[in-house]
Amino acid sequence: MNNGKVFLGIGVGASRVKLVTTNGDGSEPQVILREHLGNPREVTKELLQEISPDSVAGLAVTGGDGATLFNYKKTCESEALEESLRVLNIQADAVVSLGGESFVVYPLDSTGHILDAVSGNRCAAGTVEFFKQQLGRMDLTIEEGADLADQGKVIPLAKRCSVHCKSDCTHALNKRRCTVADIVRTLCHNMAEKAAALLQRSGITSGRLLAIGGGATNRTVIEHLAMELPDCEVSVPKEAEYFEALGAASVAKRQLLTAPANWSRLFAEPQCSFSFLDPLENYAHMVTFLPSRRAKTSPGKKYLLGIDGGSTTTKAALVDPDSLEICAACYLRTNGNPEQAMKQCLTAIRDQVREHTGADDADIIGLATTGSSGEILSVLCDTPAYHNEIIAHAYGTSYFCPEVDTIFEIGGQDAKFTSLRAKVAVDFNMNESCSAGTGSFIEEAAKDDLGVAMEHIADHALKSKRPPRFSDQCAAFANTDIRKAFQEGATKEDNLAGLVYAIVE
Repeated sequence: MNNGKVFLGIGVGASRVKLVTTNGDGSEPQVILREHLGNPREVTKELLQEISPDSVAGLAVTGGDGATLFNYKKTCESEALEESLRVLNIQADAVVSLGGESFVVYPLDSTGHILDAVSGNRCAAGTVEFFKQQLGRMDLTIEEGADLADQGKVIPLAKRCSVHCKSDCTHALNKRRCTVADIVRTLCHNMAEKAAALLQRSGITSGRLLAIGGGATNRTVIEHLAMELPDCEVSVPKEAEYFEALGAASVAKRQLLTAPANWSRLFAEPQCSFSFLDPLENYAHMVTFLPSRRAKTSPGKKYLLGIDGGSTTTKAALVDPDSLEICAACYLRTNGNPEQAMKQCLTAIRDQVREHTGADDADIIGLATTGSSGEILSVLCDTPAYHNEIIAHAYGTSYFCPEVDTIFEIGGQDAKFTSLRAKVAVDFNMNESCSAGTGSFIEEAAKDDLGVAMEHIADHALKSKRPPRFSDQCAAFANTDIRKAFQEGATKEDNLAGLVYAIVE
C-alpha cells in the first residue's frame, strides 16, 4: 500500500533531467523535463523542490550520470527500460535509444528482456546534441529545424567526425552550394543513418523497432530511419523522452525502494578527479589590449570598405584612407547565410553614416573582402580585391603593432598561427582538423553546457580560483569533461577557465 503517495523516477541524461511521478503502473505520469546545461546536480535539486519527500512512497534513479550524483542505489538504464516495456505492455524486437550524446541499441528476446546493449563511438557526429548545436549556428530552434527539414534535400556532408561535418556545413552555406533546409535535412538523415548502422551491427534488420530518447521525437529522423530499414516496423511511444525515468518509478514500487526523508540526503559528496591549473588572473598583467582607432564619418570624405565573411561571424569596417581610423563598423552572426549577413552589415554602416553626416551614402573608393566566404562576397560586391585571411591578418596586426612577429588567430572554424618578418608573412600553420582549439568550440560549450554567452566568458573565467585541466584533444571529450567537472563540484567560473586553457593548449 502506498497510502495515496506517488513513486518517483529520476533520469539524468547527457543534456536533460527527467522526473516522473506515477502510482507505479505507468498510467497518467506527471513529468518534469529540463535542460541541465552541464549541471545536473543543481537542476535536479531545483526540480525536487517541487515535490515533497512526504508525498513519495518510493524512489529510483537512473541514467548515465546517476551513479556519480546520488548517494543512492542506481537502477541501470536497461532495467528501467525493461520495466517501462512491461508496464506499458509494449512488444518489440529491439529498442534504439537516440540520446543527446550517444545512441544505444537493445535487442530483446520474446519475453521483453534485453539481450545486449550496443553503443556507438564517442564522437559527437550524428548525435542530438550536435544537431542542436548546428541549428544554433544557423539561428534556428529545434522546432524550426524540424519544420524546415521537410523543405530540404540530402546533400554530401562528412559523417564520421563532428568537426569535419561542421566545416562542411559552414563552407557549403558560405559558398551557396546548398540551402539551410538542405543542411537540416542532411543532419537528420545522418542521425538516422548512424542509428541504422548501429542496429545492423547488432543484427537488427527486421521486426518491431521501438525508438526512444529526444532524437525519437524528430519526425524527419524517424522517417529516414524507416527508409534505411524497410523491413523494420518503427514506432515511437508518447513516453519516448522520459522512457527510462518512467521505468525507474515502476522499479521503485516493485522493489520497495524508499525515498529519503530529506532530499539533501539523496546527493553524494562530489569527488574531484581533475588536476588544476593556475587562476587566469595571475597572468592578467602580461596582456595588453590595443584599442582600435575610431572617428566619425564626415561629409565629402572618401572611404575604404573592408568586409570579412567569417564562418561564424561577418564583419565590415568603413575606414578613412588618410588616418586609417574606423569610421563605421558592424559585427554580427553569419547564421549560415553570408550574403544576408553582409547586407545587414552594409545597412548598419549606412545607418551610422546617415547618423553622422545626414547623407544616405558614403563615397567608397575601394572595397576588399576576406574570410571563408570572401570570394563569393567579392563577386557580389563586384570587386577583384579578395585577400586571404593570412595576408589580412599580417596587414592589420602590423599596422597596430609594427614590431609583431607572431600572430595567433582563434577563429570560429579554425585557429591560425602566422610568423611575420618585417611585416611580411613568412610562415603559417592552422588547426583545421578539430574544433577543440577554435572559437566556435568555446562559444558553443559555454552556451550549451554552461549557459554563458560569448561576451561574458572572460568575466566569469577570470573569477575562477581552480581551473580544471580538460582534454584539449577532442571537442566531444571536452564536453564530457565539463559535465564531469560540474558533477564533481567545479563552479561555472572554473569550467569556463578550464575551457580557456583548453583553447590555449
